[in-house]
Amino acid sequence: MVRRNNIKHALKENQLVVGMMVTEFKSPGLAQLLANAGFDFISVDSEHSRFSLETVFEHVVGARAAGIDSVVRIPEKGLYHLISRVLDSGAQGIIVPQVDTPEDVHLIVNSAKFSPVGMRGTAFRRAFTDYSKENAASLAAAANEESLIVIQAESLYAVEHLDELLDAGPVDAVMIGPNDLSQSLGILGQTGNDELAPYIRKVVDTCARHGVASGIALRNANAIRRWVDEGMRFIVASTDINVFADAAEQIVTAIRK
Repeated sequence: MVRRNNIKHALKENQLVVGMMVTEFKSPGLAQLLANAGFDFISVDSEHSRFSLETVFEHVVGARAAGIDSVVRIPEKGLYHLISRVLDSGAQGIIVPQVDTPEDVHLIVNSAKFSPVGMRGTAFRRAFTDYSKENAASLAAAANEESLIVIQAESLYAVEHLDELLDAGPVDAVMIGPNDLSQSLGILGQTGNDELAPYIRKVVDTCARHGVASGIALRNANAIRRWVDEGMRFIVASTDINVFADAAEQIVTAIRK
């Protein structure tokens, strides 16, 4: 069987989903910790981490055991096996960085979805079906329905051409990459700069017209709440590095005082 994708169904109902990006620590127990804390999903980063596919799989298995969804950010947009192998491992969705053109979207969909939507290679007795022996056509249809595709709009070009990207294929959410977008605007690292706001708002508005969820990855809860109030529903709140480092600093500072 193919498990229900709670993120995808929640977004269809305009509900808020909140995850954390795991980019440093390898323990599959992190998923249970995040589930206990109230997160909806774990986002495993293989773009800016040293994680191997086996480490990604351990996090995915941990999420499945903890009862929360897992979404993997793949290293780049252009390679079929980076998408198909992650989904075969049981991840319920992918985040794809640096998506700029309709051709990028076509490649992503073709790699992530089975026929007739795409041409993902067929191997069904795998983790994503809980090693089921069910009918192949039924499993393919269910996987197409439940798999989540999130693209990242990280450049000025992507934001300005977002209508074309969303017309190119079945995308479930668009996530702003504020650091890369700030770089594209010549204000690298200034994710709170007011110059970013019109472009982020344009993503929210464009996604709303297409019936697609919008989202953002940010560290600061107040900054996140601003964009939730504007209509964003797919939220990646901070990273394991930030949470651990900030909490450690607070503890040692309080002790030394």
